[in-house]
Amino acid sequence: MEQKIILKIIFVVTVLKYNVDADQDTAIFDITKYGAKTGADITQASKIVIPPGIWNLRQAHLTGPNKARIELRVAGIVQAYSDVKMLPNRQGDWITINYVDNFTLSGGGIFDGNGHDAWKLNDCNKNKNGLHLSRSSSINVTDSIIMTGDDCISMGDGMSQLKVENVTCGPGHGISIGSLGKSVEEKDVTDIHVKNCTFINTQNGVRVKTWPSAPATLQITNLNFEDLVMVNASNPVIIDQQYCPSNLCNRHKPSLIQVSKIRIKNVKGTTSTQVAMTFSCSSSKPCKDVKIVDVDLTYSGNKGKITTHCANIKPTLGGKQIPPACR
Repeated sequence: MEQKIILKIIFVVTVLKYNVDADQDTAIFDITKYGAKTGADITQASKIVIPPGIWNLRQAHLTGPNKARIELRVAGIVQAYSDVKMLPNRQGDWITINYVDNFTLSGGGIFDGNGHDAWKLNDCNKNKNGLHLSRSSSINVTDSIIMTGDDCISMGDGMSQLKVENVTCGPGHGISIGSLGKSVEEKDVTDIHVKNCTFINTQNGVRVKTWPSAPATLQITNLNFEDLVMVNASNPVIIDQQYCPSNLCNRHKPSLIQVSKIRIKNVKGTTSTQVAMTFSCSSSKPCKDVKIVDVDLTYSGNKGKITTHCANIKPTLGGKQIPPACR
């Protein structure tokens, strides 16, 4: 098992280092030249280093399970090709990390998906998440700038103990939990903390979205959104339990997902939408144990007064409330 892990890790290095030219043959690393010995313990911590410079990447998949810590340190610019035909698996994501423990991504470098050029050259969907997380726990996303065509960070089911701190999002669709509810097998989402984040010209700020008329009965609980700055962001705070893109569901059947234990504190800045905060909770499972403290938002448009939309929610309020919150 350990040999397979090491091969997977070195495969990533191979792709990053040698897939610069489309016609170049795939390089092969002999792991014995890097310290591996037959029958020896190779479970010590591993580090992949991408040095300064521009490195073209077709596609990479880092997969476990692993016994030792793994660090991917990116100091340079890892850049995708503008032609999506360069992806060996066009149905897969550009970079995928699965089934690993104690993984660290660091280095202050840049992952450049080259979307602007790719969209012009290919019939591509611009809605691509910057970072998608699911079925994971004890994850920290810190000190990052994310610019993308969809969610800066999206969370699927089974997420727990996620901390997002000191992240700048925009352009993009904000930081989202969901959409959730389409599959009865989906697992609870718990202990999500978003703090000291800035949203610049985003479609949303922080968002929770669940499907109505769907079979899932999971819980979304213990959500903490604190010290958030909005810069002309649409929908700074939104809980949408009637999420139904392209009318693919029955809105008359409410969501069966319980959203609870929400803390919203110190949200300030400007919004481009008149309805600054939306709490559209389920009629069958109203949002419960919600606290909103110190909200100070200014509407940058001219269509009237800034407002809050509330349905099936009775929060506890404290401090400044601009716009007035649900009562």
